[in-house]
Amino acid sequence: MNFKKYHYFFQEFLKERSSRGLYDLIHLDLIPKLNIYREDLIPPDLDLSSYPELNLEAVLVSHPHMDHFGNIGLLKTDIPIIASPMSFALIKGMADSS
Repeated sequence: MNFKKYHYFFQEFLKERSSRGLYDLIHLDLIPKLNIYREDLIPPDLDLSSYPELNLEAVLVSHPHMDHFGNIGLLKTDIPIIASPMSFALIKGMADSS
């Protein structure tokens, strides 16, 4: 995610509309227009079928910085995530504390 662009639209107390799933993120070009996202996050008025679907074998998280894993929860759940045990522990800790 482009954090500079994200902060142009959203602030600490002004977040994307969670009830709209991926709608805001897609329409504001904050995430790639790909057909790789969880179905439960796609609202009925958002059609991703025309977007490319990557044949992903896995996603490698090189290190636990938000710009490397921040939107990993948006991906389809059948896409494996690969990271070191320490990276997984830090990511889980950040998720649990937010």
